[in-house]
Amino acid sequence: MKMKKIHNVVATIRGSEEPDRFVILGNHRDAWTYGAVDPNSGTSALLDIGRRFSLLLESGWRPRRTILLCSWDAEEFGMVSNAWPVLRF
Repeated sequence: MKMKKIHNVVATIRGSEEPDRFVILGNHRDAWTYGAVDPNSGTSALLDIGRRFSLLLESGWRPRRTILLCSWDAEEFGMVSNAWPVLRF
């Protein structure tokens, strides 16, 4: 097995009243196989949630707490990147 660089993608919607408190929504995007069900079903849901949040933001809505939408890499290798928010926040 080779060491490779992984990439986590995080979108942030800053909270208006409690910006230092977080709601974290995330999904891994790697798979041992082609990933039609796992992880792509979760990735699809996460993308749709992000799209809907963008519509709310355009209408002037702001969340109370900061929302992080996270797409993790390397979940299949011991959940390496999924631990990132726990260690970071």
